Amino acid sequence: MVNASSGALSDQTSWLVGGNVPITENDSVRASYVDYTDHTAATDSCRKWGIGGRHFLSKRTNFYADFASISQRDKGHCTIYPDADRRLGRCGAGSNQTGVGTRGFDAGIVHRF
Repeated sequence: MVNASSGALSDQTSWLVGGNVPITENDSVRASYVDYTDHTAATDSCRKWGIGGRHFLSKRTNFYADFASISQRDKGHCTIYPDADRRLGRCGAGSNQTGVGTRGFDAGIVHRF
């Protein structure tokens, strides 16, 4: 892969594991874990984990709630917020500090028409 801002080749690995487990007929829990490692001099590595749940009111309507956390490793630049200058090809503005990250929570209702 070529970095959009520098034109340099990227050397990176990533993996994801996740699942959705029904608890009752109307409830389920979901979780995921992502590891991203940059093997170049930039070392923009990070980890993300998330957990959430859904409660179905009917076949077409459900409530949901999720929490996720991204932690930087090696001064990573991973975030859930988009980069203001999207042409740089980065996933967002980083902290440049190992161990600093972003957390987020969402909740809502879904109705399928």
